[in-house]
Amino acid sequence: LRPEQVAAVLDAIRARLSVAPDAEITIECNPNHVREARLAGYRAAGVNRISLGVQALDEALLRLLGRQHTVARVVAAVAAVRAAGFDDLSLDLMYGLPGQSLAQWERTVDAALALEPTHLSAYLLTLEPWTPMGQAVARGELTLPDDETVAAQYALLGERLAAAGFVQYEISNWARPGWAGRHNLGYWRGEPYLALGAGAVGRWGAARRKTTPLVPEYLRAVGEGTAPPAAVEPLTPEAQWRELLMLGLRLRAGIDPAAFRARTGLALEQAMPAADELMAGGFLEWAEGRLRLTARALLVSNEVLVRLGLAAGD
Repeated sequence: LRPEQVAAVLDAIRARLSVAPDAEITIECNPNHVREARLAGYRAAGVNRISLGVQALDEALLRLLGRQHTVARVVAAVAAVRAAGFDDLSLDLMYGLPGQSLAQWERTVDAALALEPTHLSAYLLTLEPWTPMGQAVARGELTLPDDETVAAQYALLGERLAAAGFVQYEISNWARPGWAGRHNLGYWRGEPYLALGAGAVGRWGAARRKTTPLVPEYLRAVGEGTAPPAAVEPLTPEAQWRELLMLGLRLRAGIDPAAFRARTGLALEQAMPAADELMAGGFLEWAEGRLRLTARALLVSNEVLVRLGLAAGD
């Protein structure tokens, strides 16, 4: 989006909604498209946080992922972000990539820290079988790291970031103190959020709503002054408390039993009868009065959720 388009969107929001003076306003950018003049325009429009989709800081892995940017371009993009006056910068990385060694990952993490972000997200590669990379892995042309290597990559990331002063606040997210992503926290805490735009998904009240992803259909409805078509998924009370548990366990702070009871009317032991067994196995723990995943459970969180009856198993 051009700065004037971003300004038009934000002005339209401010004209219709009450926006907090210190609201977090983030734009996600591809490093290839970042220029100082464009960023200055975003800042003038009210944007105060930039998220860069870096993914890797290794030329071979960037090519493998089909990314158009280079490592040098990432460095230049970060310099432009700083020159434009942004203090809040988040970087996205991926690990568990085909052929990615622990040493390669270590160099990427160190290079990312050298860019001095305030926030870092790191996601384990999830391969869909119909994607070109998924098909290449199935044919044996690419090899994914084994579980031990992936676990070592995740552990190294946590160690490096902790040593650099970052705090892990969610399974895949770290931030310097005071710089955690507020929209991220809103999702994991089960707070309501609006969906605005074609294909947007939001949750408000007892329903989740997905707006039509068809842009012409969306524009036609808006032009006619009617609500764009949307698929609405009603959320039963049980679906809501299950989702609250599933999301809350992703947070390193864990789940406050008193707050959970206040929102759902249920005690944690009612909602998670298998919790004692998982605590005995070293996968759940109490920390500062909250129930959370142990450090060893972070990489197998989906399996823990299956055992708790909060996610579907394979």
